[in-house]
Amino acid sequence: MENFYNDDRKFYLNNIDLSEVISDLENDFQEKGPDALHSVDEAKEWYEMVLKNAGDICANFIAPRAEAVDEQGPTYRDGLVTWAPETRENMKVLSDAGYMGGTLPRKYGGLNLPVTVNTLLVEMVSQADASLMNLFG
Repeated sequence: MENFYNDDRKFYLNNIDLSEVISDLENDFQEKGPDALHSVDEAKEWYEMVLKNAGDICANFIAPRAEAVDEQGPTYRDGLVTWAPETRENMKVLSDAGYMGGTLPRKYGGLNLPVTVNTLLVEMVSQADASLMNLFG
């Protein structure tokens, strides 16, 4: 199966020093609870997992549906815009995976991702379906 989280994108995660950013985002790892991260290395492993999963969703669920989204497009009737069914399904999959609030703190339902990591996520969505990126990111 294809995955849009490729070596070019891995380069950024592996070669940009995000240690200070991660420590700041994670409140120097003082938080407790089931979702709390405990180190920079653990955070990077978690980001890698998030990006691999998102890359799989983008390559194998969203991208194959992009042509249908383009062909149908949204509709406008009686003052209401309705997305193509595939767009609604794509947004639901991204939402169900927890990716809609990438940079929001966990306490508000987000992933607490650094902007650099969230940008990689948005880039993969854009590769899969550029119109969806406008809704997602």
